[in-house]
Amino acid sequence: MDQVDPTERVLALIRSKRAREALRRWLTDHTATLLPTGWSGKGYTTAQLLGALLGRYRDHPIVVVMKIIEKGDGGKEYAAHHRALQDSPVFAQKHLAALIGQRIVVPGGGSIILQGVAGGGLDTMSQLDDALPSWHAPREVCQHITNSLLTEWNTESDPNLEKVGTALAAQLGNRLTSAGTVAAWAGRHQGLLHDPVPWLNAGAYPQVNPFVLIGKDSWGERLEALVLRGKTHGDLHPGNLLVGAKGSPFCLVDLSRYTAEGWLSWDPTYLTLTAMAKVLPDLTPRGQEALKAWCLDPDEVMEVEGLPGHLRAMFIGVHQAGAEWARRHSNTAGWERQRHLCLVVIALILTGRKQLLSEDSRRWFFWLAAAVATRLADAIPDFPRAVDPLMLSNHLFADDPQHIADDSRNKIISLDERRPARQPPQPPARDTGPATVEAEYWTRLVAELRSVQFAAPDWATMAARTNSLRMLLVSAPEGGADNSEVTEYLDLLTTTLDAVVRPGATPAETRAASERAEMLRSWILDQLS
Repeated sequence: MDQVDPTERVLALIRSKRAREALRRWLTDHTATLLPTGWSGKGYTTAQLLGALLGRYRDHPIVVVMKIIEKGDGGKEYAAHHRALQDSPVFAQKHLAALIGQRIVVPGGGSIILQGVAGGGLDTMSQLDDALPSWHAPREVCQHITNSLLTEWNTESDPNLEKVGTALAAQLGNRLTSAGTVAAWAGRHQGLLHDPVPWLNAGAYPQVNPFVLIGKDSWGERLEALVLRGKTHGDLHPGNLLVGAKGSPFCLVDLSRYTAEGWLSWDPTYLTLTAMAKVLPDLTPRGQEALKAWCLDPDEVMEVEGLPGHLRAMFIGVHQAGAEWARRHSNTAGWERQRHLCLVVIALILTGRKQLLSEDSRRWFFWLAAAVATRLADAIPDFPRAVDPLMLSNHLFADDPQHIADDSRNKIISLDERRPARQPPQPPARDTGPATVEAEYWTRLVAELRSVQFAAPDWATMAARTNSLRMLLVSAPEGGADNSEVTEYLDLLTTTLDAVVRPGATPAETRAASERAEMLRSWILDQLS
């Protein structure tokens, strides 16, 4: 039985036929071969990461990570990685993946970039999320890595007093344009992205629409922030951080979004949020609410139900490194403000990762951005009061179209640029007159009342379980129900839930509210039937 050529075994793992043929031609032209290593990486884009042993004529073999991009600006990505190596040669030798040769062009706009692993090889290095569970001290290791990024890589930083609206828009860049990953879904909701209203209906406590803070002519322009800029990886999710068996050494791979003028708090925040994204589907509603609160106030002691211990330790270690760095530079408040800006931008970026995250996870990140925006708006003079907040559909991402623009490119998008092009006249829509809308509302309300679960061990769980119902209750048709008793019972149910869905509500108060809500539900359904 003939053995399969090792090079062909590696090539067979490449998903893209065009990339496979481009690499085969390159190997022939350079008299090179490949040996499989059994390593493949996980990322937060559609790019493929494969490990292999590259052997070239009259040279020592080297273990490489191949980044295979089917479509995209491969030249721009290669140039960014090259700049990272030039800007910090000493740090790069210890902690940055080297570039092996020039990029390999794939017909149709793609490319293949070969990277050497600093600190060892793929047999001794693992992606961070794979290595964490086996470490005895994950908090200390993550604290050490974060501190190295802030001090060893960044021996200095450039302080800038910046308008929040302009700064946020620059970070989001073309994601806000009509072809962007954020605008693709947010632009379909009236009053959210285009001509944004200030407040969103989130049940008992309205939240600020994050898009109202973004842009040159936004409310965010009335708020300034001290932004520290320095060297950042730009896409530091757990898959782009390779670590040794005990957390040392470590190596950053895929520096395609590197910049020497990035937000200094970007990489730690990005690492934390992308690690959270992997576990969100496994958390209980109570755990998801607690995790959101912890993002806002990481110094608080939070019990996040369902969160693995090694990830909890990682979050604490990353946060403590940043907080201690800020204390050493007497800039705790400035660092926290900049961290909040990062939370808004990165959370919104993750809402656009349709191929990688579930709708529920993307929705969680949107409401995280809204919660942080609410915190930022507290510091804006004359910010509007929460009057008539916008009621969003529960299906934020339904029929999400394809989109391609997912980069910052330092382009500042104004509110006018966000508005979509004028559309041609559409055929008449189905009847959406008052009678039809009202009938649909009561149908939805009855269905929600029948399915909602009131019983909960604490206020956070009740908040998560009753979120959809509370949003329906506050958007009732003008005039209420035809039956005055139903209107009265619905008002009582709204008051009951609003009184307990708040920080500080005790388990006893939550239990009493759930029992009262159960009784009111029975009365309401009986009357509506």
